[in-house]
Amino acid sequence: AVKGVGRGFVTELMAQRAEDGPFTTFEEFCRRMYGRELNRRPVESLIRAGAFDSLGYRRRVLISVLDLVLDEVNQTGRSNVVGQMDMFSMADADPEPPMELPDLEEFSPQELMAMEKEYTGLYLTGHPMDDYRKDAQGLGAVAIGAILDAFSGHEEEPSFQDGQTVSVAGIVQAARTRTTKNNTLMSYVTLEDDTGSMELLAFQRTLDQAGEYLTENSAIYCTGRISVRDEKEPQLMLDLALPLRGLTPEKVAQYRRPARREREPGREEPPQRRTLWVKLPAREEQALHRIELVLTMFPGTDPMVIYFADTKKRLGARCLIHPALVEDLQERFGAENVIVK
Repeated sequence: AVKGVGRGFVTELMAQRAEDGPFTTFEEFCRRMYGRELNRRPVESLIRAGAFDSLGYRRRVLISVLDLVLDEVNQTGRSNVVGQMDMFSMADADPEPPMELPDLEEFSPQELMAMEKEYTGLYLTGHPMDDYRKDAQGLGAVAIGAILDAFSGHEEEPSFQDGQTVSVAGIVQAARTRTTKNNTLMSYVTLEDDTGSMELLAFQRTLDQAGEYLTENSAIYCTGRISVRDEKEPQLMLDLALPLRGLTPEKVAQYRRPARREREPGREEPPQRRTLWVKLPAREEQALHRIELVLTMFPGTDPMVIYFADTKKRLGARCLIHPALVEDLQERFGAENVIVK
C-alpha cells in the first residue's frame, strides 16, 4: 500500500526478515536487501512513509544520506561478486563502524503528515486538523463523519437532513474548477477533517468571495446546504468559506450579515418579492422531473414560474431562490432561460 514499493520488494523484505530476524539499523537493512530489488525509489518511499521511525531515525536525516548508503552497499556488493573480498578476509575483518549521521532538524509535523498522506493515503502521526480542532468547535462546526453517518442508513433518526444548512471545517485535499455551459465557474472541492471527507460544490458567487481559500492544504471553515442526489455521498453546496486560522464567531457573523441598504429616515420599505423564471421550449416530463429533483435541495416559499414557450402556459412552484439553485438551472437549461426578477 506504500506508493513506489512493489510487491516483489515487499516479498523479498519479508523473506529476509524471516530468515535473519528483524532489521536493527538503516545500514543493515540496505546491506541485507542488496540484490533483492534494492533501489532508491522503494527505500525513499519507506522513509517518507515513516517505516524507519521505530528505529529512532529522523526522516530528513535518512533522506540526506540515502544515496551515500546505497552507493556504499552497491560498491561492497560488486566487490564481493568479483572476488575482491573472499569469505576468509570477511571473517577476519573488523566490523565496520556505523555511519556518522548528520544532525539535521526533522521535518515539521505538517510536512511529515503530508508525506504520509502522499505515500500511504493516510495520516499516521497525527492529522492537520489537530491544530485547529478547538477553533472549529468554537465556531460550531460539525464533524464531517457525523454528516456521512446520517445518510448511511444506519441511524434510525438521522441527525442531519437533505437541504439542511450546516457548518464544517477541515483541510482542502483537492480542488478542481471548470467552466459551466453559461460561461461561469464552479469548483469541486474535497474537504477532510479527522472523521471523514466530503465534496463541496462552489458556484461563481461563492468563488468570488472564497475562491482564494479553496486551495489544496488550506484549513477552512465553511457553511453550506447539504445536498443528496442520485444515491451519491452527501455534498455541500457552499455559501461561505473562510480561512480557519484566527477566525472568530464575530468575523463569521460579519460575512454572513447582509449588506444594509440606505433608505429615508422613518420610511419602512416593503420586502421585495423575487420570482424565479424558467423557460422551457415545451412541456417535457424529463425536464420537469429534473427541475423537481433540484428543487428538493432548495425547499422554501419563494415563487417559481415555469413557462412553456410553445403553449405559453405557466406552471407554478415554491422554492428557496439561492444562487446555487440558479446556477444549477442555468447550467441545465441555459442562462438566457433562467432569470430572477
